[in-house]
Amino acid sequence: MLVERIFAKLWKQFIFAQRDLGRSLVAALSTIDIALWDIKGQACRQSVHHLIGGAVDMIPVYITHGAAYGGAPVYSPEELAAEAAHLVKLGNRFLKNTVGRQAVPNPEDDYVRMKVMREAVGPGVKLAMDANARMTAEQAIRLCKLVEELDIALFEEPVLDNDPRLLVELKANTTIPIGVAENHKYAMRDILVANAVDVVQPNVNNDGGYTGALRIAALAKAFNKPIGHGNGAAPTMWHSRPASRAARSSSTTSISGWRTTPFSKMYRSRRMAFSTSHRLAALG
Repeated sequence: MLVERIFAKLWKQFIFAQRDLGRSLVAALSTIDIALWDIKGQACRQSVHHLIGGAVDMIPVYITHGAAYGGAPVYSPEELAAEAAHLVKLGNRFLKNTVGRQAVPNPEDDYVRMKVMREAVGPGVKLAMDANARMTAEQAIRLCKLVEELDIALFEEPVLDNDPRLLVELKANTTIPIGVAENHKYAMRDILVANAVDVVQPNVNNDGGYTGALRIAALAKAFNKPIGHGNGAAPTMWHSRPASRAARSSSTTSISGWRTTPFSKMYRSRRMAFSTSHRLAALG
């Protein structure tokens, strides 16, 4: 099964038809690549996890929760703290919360939200932040200075467009590890050359499928950077999330150097007229 040949043919065909290779198009090609690897796995009677490396069988995971995506109402700090405590009680040891989701990113408000999470879960749980590439360098630097006391394990996609210049400016002003994904073809190469990232976060759904993720992983290894897979939420994946999650899990355990990956379920902000524990049960 010549996955690489088909992948190369598709890239060559579409780069002339759609020169800018927008994210939706790359996500569509990613879907095809993931399907090709699945077909190859079935033909070889091997899991894709083993076909592309099979480096490890288990990896740490984190849970993204309280995320105000799709116009959903934002948790209050009290709700956020209660849900964080509940997730830890269930056995989770690494939580991530979104920041910069205000109409204009507000580092002071985000600090309050991260602080109540830390107070709710105590010092033994890892916390991460994800700005979804929404903040200016100044806003991200301000937030990093405010949360320094909270022992933040990772700041994911902090600045606009994952701009390498802004990432370098941020890295010069914080000790919090910075993680980013690829926004367009070759973006990760430019980010690594600029020394603008601490944790590389390829996403099989956005970056060219398993084939694209393997290439990014090779780049990360060449630059001695660890890898933590990004969330599986590409534009073409909204109606095939189970396949998306399976793809993410296979790639994350297949290559040496992987650090962590999102848990297969993201708890999202939804206002419900009952307690946090019931809300989690409803979303589960």
